[in-house]
Amino acid sequence: MAQEIEIHGPIKDEAAISNKIKEILGNDEAITSIHQVAIFFKYEGATPVVRWTDGQESFEFLYKRKLKKEGGLSVREELTTYVPKTECENFLQIMSRLGLEKGLVSPATRFEFVKNQIEWSFKLNTQIGNYWEAEAMPTMLKELHNDSDGVLDKLREAASIYNLEVWSEDQFRQHYKKAWEGIEPESMEKIIKKLINRK
Repeated sequence: MAQEIEIHGPIKDEAAISNKIKEILGNDEAITSIHQVAIFFKYEGATPVVRWTDGQESFEFLYKRKLKKEGGLSVREELTTYVPKTECENFLQIMSRLGLEKGLVSPATRFEFVKNQIEWSFKLNTQIGNYWEAEAMPTMLKELHNDSDGVLDKLREAASIYNLEVWSEDQFRQHYKKAWEGIEPESMEKIIKKLINRK
């Protein structure tokens, strides 16, 4: 499993995203938005996630488990596999039989790109609102000998350069919890119907 180290922060001005992306990239390269639906499950202390991107042949299944906290932010391990969309119903039925019977559903419009060993993602219209995310790529982890503190410092430094506000782990968790208050998880049957009706 790969180690996942990332930071998050709010997007306060949606209209300025295009210019912010150009600033980070250092050019006028156009980044095309992608439309996704993410389904979050809970399973034995881990967070399995199904991430469905419109227009792709496969969907992602991610297994995330928190390892520890470094500098006030979580470090997690993450395993990702790709499943053909034609196998969606069978795959999710297997998950349901393993105990993952309900999940929280969140749509998103994302702008994603890589710069200087950082995977950037600007996310709009999600259940928790508009926010950005910066995740260290494996090359950065290797270069810094998997030093979590050093990696987090690099990510925070990059965010500071582009005047991006960074949430602390507690701020992100509280924001996340408040955004999902009162939202009931959907049954696997409903999730399957919702996904197979997308392309």
